[in-house]
Amino acid sequence: MKLFLSNKSAAAGLVMLVLIVLAALLADGLAPHDPWQTVGRPLSPPGTAYLLGSDTLGRDTLSGILHGARVSLEIGILAAIVSVCIGVAVGLVAGYFGGRVDDLAMGLTEIVQTIPSFVLMVVLVAIFQPSITSIIVAIAVVSWPPLARLVRGEVLSLRTREFVEAARLSGLGNLPIMLREILPNCASHIIVMGSLMVANAILLESALSFLGLSDPNVITWGYMIGSSRAMLHLAWWTCVFPGLAIFITVLAINLVGEGINDVFNPKLAGRRG
Repeated sequence: MKLFLSNKSAAAGLVMLVLIVLAALLADGLAPHDPWQTVGRPLSPPGTAYLLGSDTLGRDTLSGILHGARVSLEIGILAAIVSVCIGVAVGLVAGYFGGRVDDLAMGLTEIVQTIPSFVLMVVLVAIFQPSITSIIVAIAVVSWPPLARLVRGEVLSLRTREFVEAARLSGLGNLPIMLREILPNCASHIIVMGSLMVANAILLESALSFLGLSDPNVITWGYMIGSSRAMLHLAWWTCVFPGLAIFITVLAINLVGEGINDVFNPKLAGRRG
């Protein structure tokens, strides 16, 4: 923790992220109004009545941003978890067994990577109808291949190490060896990449919402920008403030990810310093 906090940018990112998480958790109490409720005159500028102004339907922008934080973090975290599970499973099996299993797993990975990820994501969400679940699944489907390749490379270098051979000689089966001996040695890379995948998932969800492919029952930052983009020249705040929320959240997560990387790779941190 001391090494993490010694990185000022990582510490700043952690503070920002904690504030964003608190805002998301306390959105019901902090939001001045229901994010879907028309509370006043449309396109009211930021001021005393509405701190961040109102949108084209007279809805409070601040309330939308606070409630949107909850949705963005929920989708980002859950999509990253699913992506990590898929990527780790594929990479671990491919790297450990090698041969035809490796060829099949990496062939599947290459097929997924050759398809434009955003197009595939849009198609999946459109097929299964826009909802939080379908968005999480779609993001996970397009996000796991890079992690699978990373884990596979690590496993290929670890599977011939002495401690793995000793585990085999002691009678341990393949699954216990993969989970107890190999996977813990890949944990640092998985944690670092997993944190960055959260930020990427938030960006992807915002892009889908901007196109109108968000869950119609929840407010999201991307939806707020997309629904007000035609009025950008008249009411800049309707797009700028949700955009800043996305920018600050992604920046905070990336800074925290950099700090985590420094903890696991102190030599790289020394070079940057």
